[in-house]
Amino acid sequence: MSSILALPPEGAPKAAWQRVATMLSSVAMTMDQVERGYSAYLRGDRESGGYNEAKREEALLAFCVAEGLAPAPVAALAIQFRADVYISALSNGYDIKAEDPERYETIATDPFTVWRNYDYEIAVGEVRTIADEDPDDPEPEPDPDQFDFFPALAG
Repeated sequence: MSSILALPPEGAPKAAWQRVATMLSSVAMTMDQVERGYSAYLRGDRESGGYNEAKREEALLAFCVAEGLAPAPVAALAIQFRADVYISALSNGYDIKAEDPERYETIATDPFTVWRNYDYEIAVGEVRTIADEDPDDPEPEPDPDQFDFFPALAG
């Protein structure tokens, strides 16, 4: 069975990342499929007695084929990205499913976007940077997360 779609290597041009984001966005799925697919992924290595990424990927790919999510390698990566939105929120103490059910459902349909941090990354939905200034705030306060690590090199 083929493996899950791989992300472009570090330093790849934006066009390569954009092609992957476009492919990921092309697979239509529901939040129910995201949940069940990620559950299949997590159960994939249960019988092996420990963590086994290859068995998890096989289980996720088999789920995508059974659900008709095609191409399966692209759908599998899309499920991982979409599930990560919910899991990340939960790990920060926010249950999107309970507190914002409408937003929760859009996780399965939001388009993927490419953004750049140190290298290009792919995200579900729109990416907002913390450095954006509010045009309605006449005197914006400095963002405490945006500071110069190397003031001597700042020129």
